[in-house]
Amino acid sequence: MSAQSERWPWWLASGGIGLFWFLLAAGNNNWFLAAGAGIYFLILVISELAAYRARRPPPRS
Repeated sequence: MSAQSERWPWWLASGGIGLFWFLLAAGNNNWFLAAGAGIYFLILVISELAAYRARRPPPRS
């Protein structure tokens, strides 16, 4: 099993929780909580992209 497939359930669950809280807070007009959940979700996406770039092999010259 690859590292990507082992990380996928954690990534999916954590991202889903962040997105759920964002939508719930926005639906209830609680913009302070929505902003916090949105920032959490963005940090999660950025960190996952950075980890993907670090795992990617260097380009051949």
